[in-house]
Amino acid sequence: MVRPEARGEITPSVKQPSNDGVVWSTLKGGSYMSTPVVYGDYIYLGHYSTIRCYNATTGEEAFIERLPQPASIIASLVAADGKIYAASEHESVHVLSVGPEFKPIANNPMGEPCFATPAISEGVLYFRTTQSLVAIH
Repeated sequence: MVRPEARGEITPSVKQPSNDGVVWSTLKGGSYMSTPVVYGDYIYLGHYSTIRCYNATTGEEAFIERLPQPASIIASLVAADGKIYAASEHESVHVLSVGPEFKPIANNPMGEPCFATPAISEGVLYFRTTQSLVAIH
């Protein structure tokens, strides 16, 4: 987490994972393709079949867990209404409850790979698969 007032060279190191510009960092456990999502007090990262959760303020690790069904998360995670949505190229969308514990809610088959980040607008979830656009109210 970078401090808003940070200026100049602020790159953390193995010996010093925080400094005047960086509140906390982790050298392991980042995302390869997807952008993390912050919801409430936590930041969530999807990396292939693994979901990682950290306290967004302190960097304390809450959990690192594999999704219960096959997954390859390359799209960015999104969050709404107390849930994290992770679209998978294994033709499904994984839904997790937010918070410091790993709580899968559902694995929704989409019938086609999902490479794109889901979108949320006015209470509607939009999922783009390789062949379709799916809107869920």
